[in-house]
Amino acid sequence: MKRLLTFVFAILPLAALANVEITSLRVNGLSEPTGVDPTAPVSFSWSAKSSDKGASQLAYEVSVYRGVIRIWSSGYVKSDKSISIPYEGRLLPNCKYSVDLRIWDNKNRLSKTATANWSTGLRAEDWKAEMIGTKEGTCPVNIRHTVTLDKKIKRA
Repeated sequence: MKRLLTFVFAILPLAALANVEITSLRVNGLSEPTGVDPTAPVSFSWSAKSSDKGASQLAYEVSVYRGVIRIWSSGYVKSDKSISIPYEGRLLPNCKYSVDLRIWDNKNRLSKTATANWSTGLRAEDWKAEMIGTKEGTCPVNIRHTVTLDKKIKRA
């Protein structure tokens, strides 16, 4: 009897999950983009599918993370909208972000969480470089050099 109760309580939360699958979570219309302009608006879009006849989206919640820290959440939004949901937080240049999305179906059942990653690029004022060229500056110079690195490359 004790095992039966344990089994029933273990599967009860699964019964509340929607039969809806988020199939395409996008950032600015792209799948996991890199080099997103940190000063430009960011929006999220998604599509979902369900085997339930007549299923539709009742609400959504979008959360944005930098590492493991949640930096913004839309909260529970009662809406069937799934295109161009604006991000209302602040972005830092040259950072990695992730977005988690949950939706509720028209029977108020929660979907599994979908996740997408993206990163921001540098702002124009972050670039500090000079062109490599001849003293006259008219001819480009082809420079090739082999380097040996002491550490493993983290990101390129």
